[in-house]
Amino acid sequence: MVIPLKSPDKVVVPFSAAEVDALNRFQRCGFVHPFTCANSHEGDRDLVATRAGWICCHCDYRQDWAHRAMLKEPVNPMADVLRLTP
Repeated sequence: MVIPLKSPDKVVVPFSAAEVDALNRFQRCGFVHPFTCANSHEGDRDLVATRAGWICCHCDYRQDWAHRAMLKEPVNPMADVLRLTP
């Protein structure tokens, strides 16, 4: 049995459906390093959020927590720079 890590800065399993959607959106935003599988193997190592936690699609690796900040809409820190026109 895995005992989830409890912290005010983290959310733990089970994730709600809304949390799963938010976590996967954050995971795919493209400007933060995604959670990745700790195992060495062929194929994509990015984790996918599910109600039961993060899973690796290529092995049995699991993670039972996420940073609470990942539930918010991801904000690109370069957004203002990218809006500038020459």
